[in-house]
Amino acid sequence: MRIVICDDEDSEIKKIRAHISKAIDRCGIPVTFVEYNNPTAMLFAMDKDDPSTWP
Repeated sequence: MRIVICDDEDSEIKKIRAHISKAIDRCGIPVTFVEYNNPTAMLFAMDKDDPSTWP
């Protein structure tokens, strides 16, 4: 599973990641986190033709 987190505050990204990680670790699901501080950068990073870049 690929999870994208976008927030302009690094501290908030860390909090969100910690909460999600805690919940997912209980299920044993492998997860990859991708973090962005800018929604425009996040959208440009997601290639519409490449599903591996989608959240």
